[in-house]
Amino acid sequence: MTDRRRFITGTLAGTCLEIMPSKAATQLPNGTPIVEYNYDEAELSPAQVAHRLGNIDVHQPQQFILEDNGRFYQHTGPSVAQEWKILSRGERPFYRFDGEVPR
Repeated sequence: MTDRRRFITGTLAGTCLEIMPSKAATQLPNGTPIVEYNYDEAELSPAQVAHRLGNIDVHQPQQFILEDNGRFYQHTGPSVAQEWKILSRGERPFYRFDGEVPR
C-alpha cells in the first residue's frame, strides 16, 4: 500500500514520488520513549474535573469584577482553555479592562 505523488511544477516537475508506509515512532530523536497518555488515570485539577463533569464551560471568556473603594471594575480575560495553553507556553495571559460597571 503506497501513495504515489507527482510533482507538478519546479525543477522536479513530472517526477513521481512514492511514499512508503513506515512503522510508528516509538521514541523521540533524543531517545526519550513515546508513552501514550492515560487521561483516565491522570491527576486532574479541580477545574479539569468540573469540565469533564460538564459543570463549567472552559471555552467561555473569563470575566472578573473587582471592587476598589466602592467602585466596581470589570476585566475580561481568555477562556480557561486558552489560559491553560498560554501558561503551558510560559507566557502570561492578558486581561482586558472593560471599565466601570454599576452594582
